[in-house]
Amino acid sequence: MSSLQLENSQSLSIAQNSQILQTPQAQQAPQEILPLTLEQLQPFPLPKQLNSLPNPQFTTFTSDPELIKGYIHSLESYRSTISTLVTTLTNVSTSVLQEDIRDNLIPQYEALIDKIKNQVQQFTEIHKEYLSMETIQYQLLSTNFNSNVLMRKFQKMIEESNNECKEIVQKYHKVLRQDAKENSADSLTKLIHEFRELRKLYHLRKEKMNRWQEERVSGFI
Repeated sequence: MSSLQLENSQSLSIAQNSQILQTPQAQQAPQEILPLTLEQLQPFPLPKQLNSLPNPQFTTFTSDPELIKGYIHSLESYRSTISTLVTTLTNVSTSVLQEDIRDNLIPQYEALIDKIKNQVQQFTEIHKEYLSMETIQYQLLSTNFNSNVLMRKFQKMIEESNNECKEIVQKYHKVLRQDAKENSADSLTKLIHEFRELRKLYHLRKEKMNRWQEERVSGFI
């Protein structure tokens, strides 16, 4: 096998792997990895299996790039170089990933954590405010709308109805004492109608109160 053929084949095999070093990640490698030379590959002397081939088969071997590539790939120096390339690229990839996690992902997650904490704090404050307002509401309801308070208010309404009836009676007597010429049937009729309506309301409320006190109704009506 000629040195020129081996060199061309070696360049063809190594070129593909060397292209990897042109990527942005590979450019961060601590040092540049150069293509292998013939001296580094050390393809000579040829193995006995190749030296013992007849000339036609040997010629076939030297003229077939795939066979030469396979021979180069079997060399210990080539396999060692590929292992070094893989290790270097793995380290570079790991370093780039760690930098991305440190510079991008971790700050993003920290910002997200802070946002969640703030939202949780806001929800907690809103919940506390809700509980406080709920307590105040219950206190107001128990103070202003319990049975005793409502009963006193209803009793006051009964008294007001009764007082209004008394006022109507007083107005009626006052009209009667006035000069007959000044009196009109319409005024008296109106007073009587108002008195009846107010008195009806008074007795209705009075009866409700009696039933309420005797617990014949279920609460305020």
